[in-house]
Amino acid sequence: MQNRKQFLKDIIKNTLAFGIYMVAFHIFMMPFLAKKLDPEINAQFLLYVMISNIATLSIGNELGILYQVLTGREKGEQTLPDIRYILNFSSVVLSILMFGTMIILRFSLLASLFLSLTVFMTNFRLFMVCYLRLRMNFKAIIAGNFLYFIGVVLSLVFLNYAFLIFWLPIFLAELFSALFYRYSAGDFFLVKPNKTSEFRVVLKEFFELFSSTLLTNIPNYADKIMILPLLGDVMMAAYYAGSVVSNLLFIIINPINGVILAWLSKDNISDAKTIINNHIKVNFIIIALVFCLNIPAIYLMTWILYKKYLHIVITILIPLSINATFSIASSLLKMVYLRYLELKRIKYFNLTQLMCFILFSFIGSKFFGVIGFAFGAAFSKFVLWFLYLYSLFKVKNV
Repeated sequence: MQNRKQFLKDIIKNTLAFGIYMVAFHIFMMPFLAKKLDPEINAQFLLYVMISNIATLSIGNELGILYQVLTGREKGEQTLPDIRYILNFSSVVLSILMFGTMIILRFSLLASLFLSLTVFMTNFRLFMVCYLRLRMNFKAIIAGNFLYFIGVVLSLVFLNYAFLIFWLPIFLAELFSALFYRYSAGDFFLVKPNKTSEFRVVLKEFFELFSSTLLTNIPNYADKIMILPLLGDVMMAAYYAGSVVSNLLFIIINPINGVILAWLSKDNISDAKTIINNHIKVNFIIIALVFCLNIPAIYLMTWILYKKYLHIVITILIPLSINATFSIASSLLKMVYLRYLELKRIKYFNLTQLMCFILFSFIGSKFFGVIGFAFGAAFSKFVLWFLYLYSLFKVKNV
């Protein structure tokens, strides 16, 4: 990999950009709403957040990743009309489906409307971040996420002194950032959405990534959803509170992942086996460090942000730490896998993880409550990490 100094600078910039977003969401917005809202309304909003994350990370974010992968194959600009066509279509369909889902879940008509618009903008934002990252325009990403932060802060000030509208912070934050990304990536909008001769190939690869990532995101976020009917809204809030450190750790990991894929997509010189070998070695070091740091970090952050749930979180510190550790480790291995191995195999990895998650978390919750549920979810993350590791080992030793 060429120019390591620039690579490190890009990671720092991307980390700063993502960190601003994560602080706005997990340090300011979510704890504030948890304190102000009734447990039932808070659980309802958490449900929306989980559904939105599953959908937008599987569509908008993966479409952006696909564009980076296609650029690595020197098809990026050629297929950009197809990418924009799929982005527009999927965003509209997603917002319509979200509106219907919110109505079914008994959200008010007004909340359903604004949350469906929010998910449209989130899908758009996640793609644009990938688009700008590939162009190494990290200043625009930082500015966009700072505007997201401003939107959250302004909303919370309003909610604290005026009306408690639970959907306002996330809506206003997405609106500010979406308007800025529309301005900062003007060249993208000069390309008309259209179906080129490569459309079927692009659509097929998108569905491969979408289906595999959907199978990842379901257990990533559905643990907070499944715990609601299994153990109730208090346990759901407590489990989410204990997971906040895992989310914050991705301040570091997600930007690194994005920069790694962006650089690997442009790197046609370095030997694949050498890169894979180095990443595997680093991965084991990361596992040890993250697990050791996670336990005190989870305790501390829960005490600061969600103190009323601390007595529950203490009982699941170890499985929460295991879950976060292997979630991070597998995400790092996935970036290397995306560059050098077949995309279609990922869905089988994720399907295996999903089956393990459903089976072991359900059995665990039935016999051991929230502790059993947490260990079941953690085991599914370990399985996913092992599948990526085994596949990369096979390539390394060929």
